[in-house]
Amino acid sequence: MKNKWWYFLALGLLGLDMLTKFLTEGANITNTNIFIDIISVHNVGASWGVLAGQRVLFIVLGIIFIVGMVCYDIFSKNNNENGWFFAGYNLIFAGILGNMIDRIVFSYVRDFISLAFMQFPVFNIADICLTVGTICIVVWLIFFFGKNKAQKDKINGN
Repeated sequence: MKNKWWYFLALGLLGLDMLTKFLTEGANITNTNIFIDIISVHNVGASWGVLAGQRVLFIVLGIIFIVGMVCYDIFSKNNNENGWFFAGYNLIFAGILGNMIDRIVFSYVRDFISLAFMQFPVFNIADICLTVGTICIVVWLIFFFGKNKAQKDKINGN
């Protein structure tokens, strides 16, 4: 990755994820007159408890994704990366690591954010990172990926 300082985003968000999970472990704070409740939940599956009990599968997939991302970072010659890509890449990196650390250390993911105004699964900072990071990558793919190559081809008459 051309801008190594983006990794500080990933490290900071990973630290925030770990800190908030530690501080909210066992908490049950509801009716706070704000839009979230803090409810400590141990999730042994993926989103909404899908594939519950498949800890090894999630750890293996996490390792594959992390290794793939690091290899991409080391070997990529893509010159079309921008802030959307870097933000998305590092948000996803932090999210995968945050939940994978929980799965390795505790055998479950510690979730704690519950939306008080609607029925929605309890989630954590790593889940937010994964979601926002994916949105950033999709924006990059739709609006920026391949644009520089297309402009260069147009200039060169291809």
